[in-house]
Amino acid sequence: MFDAIAKSVSAIDANVVSVPYLSTGATESARLRAWGVQTFGLLPFPLDGNDESRMHGHDERVPLASLDFGTRVVFDIVRRMSVPKV
Repeated sequence: MFDAIAKSVSAIDANVVSVPYLSTGATESARLRAWGVQTFGLLPFPLDGNDESRMHGHDERVPLASLDFGTRVVFDIVRRMSVPKV
């Protein structure tokens, strides 16, 4: 999965480097993992400091260019993961 994420990101913008990291935020992934579902967190939207400071606030928003980038990344990840491995 991480390979698909990294390849999808670099296919859209070769200047972006994907790195695994541990997020301190809470998600539903703990419950899914307990049920045996492999889970990955993903923040596919490029954000600047101002965008990040509004995350989960009353004025949270994502710039349209970031939404476009993230949508293309997620679509390409799903495409890569659905192609049968030979």
